[in-house]
Amino acid sequence: MSESYAGFDELFPGQVSPAKEKVAHAISTVSMPTFVSIPVFIILSLPLEDPVKIAICSFICILFTVILPMAVILTYAKLKGTNMDIPDRKQRTVPAIAGIIFYIMGYFVVTAIDAPHVLTVLMAAYAVCTMFMTIISLYWKISFHAIGMVGPVMSLAMQYGPFLLLLLLCLFPIGWARYVLRKHTLAQLVAGVSLGFVLMIVVFQLMGPAIF
Repeated sequence: MSESYAGFDELFPGQVSPAKEKVAHAISTVSMPTFVSIPVFIILSLPLEDPVKIAICSFICILFTVILPMAVILTYAKLKGTNMDIPDRKQRTVPAIAGIIFYIMGYFVVTAIDAPHVLTVLMAAYAVCTMFMTIISLYWKISFHAIGMVGPVMSLAMQYGPFLLLLLLCLFPIGWARYVLRKHTLAQLVAGVSLGFVLMIVVFQLMGPAIF
């Protein structure tokens, strides 16, 4: 391994002021994949027009992608004596598998209630991406935060127009926060974004309508 690549796959070596660290923690928290998905599911449910249907559809999506997975994460983190971020990649397998199961269940439920097609696509994409990242995490700590931003943004772009891909610029402050907090190396962040793009494009192309 060259010296330059080794630096690319090393944790942030510098010092961070208390103020910047506080900002980084705030960004890292609000950009957790589970939190990011909440407003996205509500927005993607709006084409249903009926307020009751929008509320039901949004709740079902949030139940299977946020509430149930988060309950598992919090319980598991408490049992392992760690925080909800679960920094040890080896401890991420159980909650990740639980998440995959919930995403698959959610896919069938939103399909059954005739939700907007983009929601079924996103649910399937969550299951596929989490499956790949779980396997990778057995050997390397790839960034869940990075891929967790790519999927929702691409779904919004699929529903409302490619201009919403500009929201992907949020990946820069998210990447900065994860890097300076020494949660990920630059290589792990780039890998998360790249894998997210590839898997999302594949799922969207297969299930359509495609963005590209």
